[in-house]
Amino acid sequence: DALVVRAPVAGRVTGLRLQVGESVRVSQNLGRIDETRQCKVVAQVDEFYLNRIAVGQRAEMQIQGTHYDLSLSHILPQIKDGRFSIELQLTPSASSDDAKSKEKFDAQAMHMRAGQSVEVHVTLAAASQALLLPNAAFASSAGTEKSSVFVVTPDGRHAQRRAVTLGRRNRSQIEVLAGLVAGETVIISSYAAWAKVEQLQLQ
Repeated sequence: DALVVRAPVAGRVTGLRLQVGESVRVSQNLGRIDETRQCKVVAQVDEFYLNRIAVGQRAEMQIQGTHYDLSLSHILPQIKDGRFSIELQLTPSASSDDAKSKEKFDAQAMHMRAGQSVEVHVTLAAASQALLLPNAAFASSAGTEKSSVFVVTPDGRHAQRRAVTLGRRNRSQIEVLAGLVAGETVIISSYAAWAKVEQLQLQ
């Protein structure tokens, strides 16, 4: 029995640093065990969203085609390299009071591994109607307030610079608050070479 080493918790062994013939001491750290029934996700978020993140917000992710619901459990507001950290936990289904649902939720948690990278979508607000532009190269010089875009004329021969008001943005889209109407065509490539140009002639 003196040669049997027992872990303090049940879980998955993810690291074992032993060599054949090695001598070990009492209380020596022999490896790492991940507690698979207490999984959480740690995400890095741009500081732009710090005032819009709150504990309890919902999120979702997919792992190998399986959908998982998450809830934001903790916010670490310290800014480092323009980002802060949040922690999210797996959320059981609404019927989790049922024993079978709890077993299913635990089984889902078992699919997560320490250090695994996943893409998480956090819901910052309720769904609403909005006019959107792609978050493309033109946006590098566009602020969150007054900016301008090149709008293509109906005949397709010219593009005129127009002032617009931009709002919220994420990695793929930018909200347009004023200055455009649905259906208008906007040039979304870089405007770096057209800083002082008001009108473009299109070939």
